[in-house]
Amino acid sequence: MTVTDPRPALELRRAVLAFALREPTDLADIAISDGGVHLPGGTAVSWDELAAHCTDEAQLPRQVARWLRLRARVAALVASAGPDVLLAHVRPLALPADHALRPGPHWACREVLGGALQVGLALRGVDDDGRSRDDALGVLPLGVLRCAGIEVEPVATCASRYLEEMGELAAERLLRSPHAPMRPVGDCDVVTLLASTAYRHAVVRDAAGVVGLRCAAVPDRRRGWLDLGRVDPAFALAAASLTDPDRRGFSRPLLVTADEVVQVRDGGDPTRYAVSDPLGPDHVEPVQRLH
Repeated sequence: MTVTDPRPALELRRAVLAFALREPTDLADIAISDGGVHLPGGTAVSWDELAAHCTDEAQLPRQVARWLRLRARVAALVASAGPDVLLAHVRPLALPADHALRPGPHWACREVLGGALQVGLALRGVDDDGRSRDDALGVLPLGVLRCAGIEVEPVATCASRYLEEMGELAAERLLRSPHAPMRPVGDCDVVTLLASTAYRHAVVRDAAGVVGLRCAAVPDRRRGWLDLGRVDPAFALAAASLTDPDRRGFSRPLLVTADEVVQVRDGGDPTRYAVSDPLGPDHVEPVQRLH
């Protein structure tokens, strides 16, 4: 590693140096200059680029490390098989608007009505910190693609198409088993499925006593419940608080319509309601006879 008097903000410089010292892969062999960071393989990342996309002071070392790993990963994919190879590796990813994994204010492609859910991209083959892992799916800021010279719109369109395909499969499963917990489908976790129009339509369709609106609890990104009449009102709050921040879904219950996902306001005493409210009716399955 060579250093030639870089002049960016001290905190950003420290984050890059920490990355070089701690990174166990060949990416640690970086060169730092007045212009920015030069990664193995020829990818150059300017200080302005890092400063524009790594803005959270509390998580700056993590954001810088993720950015450098993803820039190198995208460059390697494009160099090996061209820009079209990204279409096979990019997936949709939705996160709560206040989630710990959000890479920054401009990471998402769009926002679902209601203000609780943002939809962006993820990259198959890396974890949420950009480390190589074959079975993982990690957050991919749009800026990584733009800085690599990749046109975002075709990639985002392909990811949206995949989301609706998985949403239709999840909708079919929900209609077959309306009282089963919400689970991932394909590469879409439960939070991401809620960004699918097809899935939201299924959530509010043909539900007993429901007219276009339904409650949900999704304390974990990979598990949720729609039948809140059989769930302790304090469960969502407790489960979310005990879940790792990266895996956490929504800390409070949701109100879901065909077009919106809204998180209920903070406040109240869910423990009191858990004790005072009567249990909901049991869902009796019809008797099946074996012939």
